[in-house]
Amino acid sequence: MKYNFLFALALLLFVHSCKDEPPTKPVLPIPDPEPTLVYDTTSHNITWFADTLGDYGQALNDIWAADSVNFYAVGSINISPNPNRPWRGIIKWNGSQWVDVPNIGYGESNELSIGINAIFGFSNNNIWLAKAQRTTNGAGPGGLGFPFSHFNGIEWKTYYAPFPSPSSSDIYNRYIYDMWGSDPNHLWAVGDSGLIYFWNGSVWRKQAVPQEVQAMHLTSIFGFSANEVYVTGAGVFYGETVLMRYDGTQWLVVNRVPPGTYPYDFFGKILGGKWKMGRNEEERLWVVRQGRVDCWDRKKFPNQITLQTDLTNTRVGIGGHAASGSNIIITGSDGEIAHWNGVSWHTFENPVPPTFPSSVSFSDVEIKGKTIIGVGRSYQGIDRPYYLIGRQE
Repeated sequence: MKYNFLFALALLLFVHSCKDEPPTKPVLPIPDPEPTLVYDTTSHNITWFADTLGDYGQALNDIWAADSVNFYAVGSINISPNPNRPWRGIIKWNGSQWVDVPNIGYGESNELSIGINAIFGFSNNNIWLAKAQRTTNGAGPGGLGFPFSHFNGIEWKTYYAPFPSPSSSDIYNRYIYDMWGSDPNHLWAVGDSGLIYFWNGSVWRKQAVPQEVQAMHLTSIFGFSANEVYVTGAGVFYGETVLMRYDGTQWLVVNRVPPGTYPYDFFGKILGGKWKMGRNEEERLWVVRQGRVDCWDRKKFPNQITLQTDLTNTRVGIGGHAASGSNIIITGSDGEIAHWNGVSWHTFENPVPPTFPSSVSFSDVEIKGKTIIGVGRSYQGIDRPYYLIGRQE
């Protein structure tokens, strides 16, 4: 009897074990948390300090920053205690004060010792300078062409760009107004009479421009890459202006205002920026005009340059400009500054301290990190070099 009971129990357990097991509930993966939204915005809270520099009759024309400490300003200036020392063409802000840049020779050309009009670089050991060059004979010193000076970290060396064919306009000086490069092997310089020079890492060459631009003064250049570069300029006749684009192969006119057009509306400085807004990348190009700033949203209008008014009723436009991500600075001839922080514009109508005894105008401005430095002129009967430093919170 006992054995029958045990046999029945074993049989029952065996039958039960042969039944289908209920399906197990799958373990769902734990979802990733929502990604943190990154907004590459900057602060409108800027503390300003202003002062004069050098002496009356001297000038600062352009500025470029290698990093947030080293800012280089160019022109014709003497910052030494000796008022009789020859003027220099370049000085440097080292984070606390202005100092001379050593090796003042600037290469073999004495033409580059003072009166520097434009500066651009890629590091403290890779800096380019350019200035005006008299063209009476259609060539530079010794018939070599237009001089550019390059610093390699140890010494300055002069490189000559081929000069355009002589013409009746060659009795005047021609200037290089601006330079921009994507890397040391792709550097452009723009100037009078439709001049666009290109440095390929070895030599300077003159690039062809459309015929309607060949008599215009090209004054500002900016690019997003070596295959996307923009230039603005003005004509010899009042009211004429142009916006051009380089596509890696040729220069094409994007927008041109005919001479004599009224109301006069110039394309001034040009600059751009890229930054993060949430999950998206923002890319914009700004064209500074008379009393306003136009903007091309490259993400919104990827296939056509569409300029839309972004800032109005402003006095910025004639001075300099700077871009670092979403940090955009535009200056004007009356000392006004406008700042874009990635979301909105804010204008500083008079950032100069109230105790400053004169009016000012900016030649150019540069921004790196949270430091902004502008250079220009202070009007005190005779012009005197002036600088403004801004510190972002």
